[in-house]
Amino acid sequence: MYRTIDDKYKLIEIVGEGGMNTVYKAENLDNGELVAIKILKGEFNKDKDVVKRFNMESEAIQKLNHDNIVKVLDIGEENGEHYIVMELLKPHTLKDVIEASEKYFNNEDIVDMSLQILNGIKKAHDNKIVHRDIKPQNILIDDEGRLKVSDFGIARVVNSNTMQNLRDAIGSVHYASPEQSRGSLVDERSDIYSFGIVLYELATGRLPYDGDSAISIAIKHTKSDLVDPCHLNLNLNPSIELIIKKCIQREPSQRFESIDEIINLFEEIRKNPDQELGVEYSELFVVPTETIDMNSIAPYLDGDKQEKNRVDVSEEKNKINIVPIIITVAAAILIGVLALAVIFIKPNNDVEAIKPFELDDLVGMNFTEANTLLSSKRLNLVQTDSEYNDEVPINCIIKQIPKAKAIVQEGTSVEVVVSLGKREYKVPKLTGISIQEAKVMLNNEGIDFEVDEEYSKEDIGIVTKQWPKEGKILAKNEKVSLTMSLGEEPETHVMPSLNGMHLDAATTTLTELNLIIGTTEYEYDDTVEKDYVMWQSISPNVSVEENTVVNLKVSKGKDEGKEEDDKDDKNDDKEDDENNDGQSIDSPENDGNSDANNQNSNSEQNSDNNNEGGNEQTNPDQNTDNSNENPNDNTDGNTEQNGNSEPDDSDDLSEDEL
Repeated sequence: MYRTIDDKYKLIEIVGEGGMNTVYKAENLDNGELVAIKILKGEFNKDKDVVKRFNMESEAIQKLNHDNIVKVLDIGEENGEHYIVMELLKPHTLKDVIEASEKYFNNEDIVDMSLQILNGIKKAHDNKIVHRDIKPQNILIDDEGRLKVSDFGIARVVNSNTMQNLRDAIGSVHYASPEQSRGSLVDERSDIYSFGIVLYELATGRLPYDGDSAISIAIKHTKSDLVDPCHLNLNLNPSIELIIKKCIQREPSQRFESIDEIINLFEEIRKNPDQELGVEYSELFVVPTETIDMNSIAPYLDGDKQEKNRVDVSEEKNKINIVPIIITVAAAILIGVLALAVIFIKPNNDVEAIKPFELDDLVGMNFTEANTLLSSKRLNLVQTDSEYNDEVPINCIIKQIPKAKAIVQEGTSVEVVVSLGKREYKVPKLTGISIQEAKVMLNNEGIDFEVDEEYSKEDIGIVTKQWPKEGKILAKNEKVSLTMSLGEEPETHVMPSLNGMHLDAATTTLTELNLIIGTTEYEYDDTVEKDYVMWQSISPNVSVEENTVVNLKVSKGKDEGKEEDDKDDKNDDKEDDENNDGQSIDSPENDGNSDANNQNSNSEQNSDNNNEGGNEQTNPDQNTDNSNENPNDNTDGNTEQNGNSEPDDSDDLSEDEL
């Protein structure tokens, strides 16, 4: 039993889930097309801000139609539940591709993927829409390998200048621009920053900034330096590194002005992926020196400490500026320390310069052992995530970034995902809830299930039984069995015999038994009177449930018209027989026989005449008389044998005249 929305979309299964919405695979009942439906979760449909944000996405992407943007087919709301209908794509993202890659992408692939992403963003920007959540997880890949930008969940239409960002809509902190994180005004250049972070990840397989919390990551975006991409990917085109650095400048004014500028650069690189851009593009990469505004990270600092550190502007003017004094003293101390170091510390010429080296393969290694190994090489081991895995033992490493054999230097941080071991599925309580709710709960936990049905006192669609019981731990690949209520079992009756019963009486009988008359067909029958039942779809004496449909055939009586037709057919047959008898005398067969008889008669008579001539001596005159008499004799003979010497005119009559 599937749930439908607006009597148009049948939900089939859950294919994805976010913090505020669930994405279903569904069927469009109008045309049979498979689609994806993003439905806002129930608890958020009552939150005006969330609904407003959800509607933002609807309004934003409904305007966009591009090969590199996920298409929106429909939007709607049913019973207070908001949804968006989109083209159905497999849940395969650019993030999946990056994590699955065992080596760095080559320059050609980086350029190709970048241009696809940029073209999708450009379409949004051309329509005055800033995405504000560009990240690999929001870039889907279709069956043809085409990249499509998706999830405009926090996008907003901007005016000719900038727009005000919502405080809670900063996007994913790993990719969010500094101005987004501090809640400042943002414009298209915020998307350029996020694209730069994605490009860094494409080029190196890792994120430029990471930390233990969202706040620490946001602060790193504002003040921390990053590892140059070319130090991680030694084969990276230096021009791509320049694009990355320009995109992720902390101040929007120092970034590219538009997506078009970046597209043009990548088009040049595409012509020769391994050649650095010429000097004609050098001005684009000039970054003016500006002082970082430390107040930009104020929202992430402790509130009490901020109050203590605030100084009234009027008081500040009356104080002596001691900053230059402090700088001068510090510089003097530093110079002194360096001088002592030169005098007393003997250089060790035997110490080799630090060189890059290959990273070990950590997959399958215990986290503690891996940490000890990397520490000995002055590398940092950072656990970024943990997940269940049936193959990798608990506390052992499943993935690592950078990959094994990547070229690294001392101080490099290696990010790993650690196994939680085999997942134990604990069966929740499922009885007493709707089958749809139960399916969602099991799908969310990745538990397979099967559904049976039975009659019960519970409402239709309610789960009445479950196996295993609540709290049991499932074995691997073990299914949960559910039993769904069909409602109360209907009463049954013995099917009566309706044959030979008048239609009115049969109708009354079926109605009294709460059975439904279906189709009633009428046919002529010489043996059954008109309006009497002569057939029923369910045989007599069979047990049937109430509300079962029974089809009937009812007699129309004798077919009077058919009887008249039969009489006419008999008369026609009789006339045909009589005509055939009249024609038999002069038929071609008889004519043939007549000719044969004539020939035989002439032959016999001629034979007799010849015999007479041979036995007697005749004179020529006598022979002449005999020869003159023979034709008449033959004619007379023919006349007597045929019975009629006149030709039969009936041979010339048509069938109608006969």
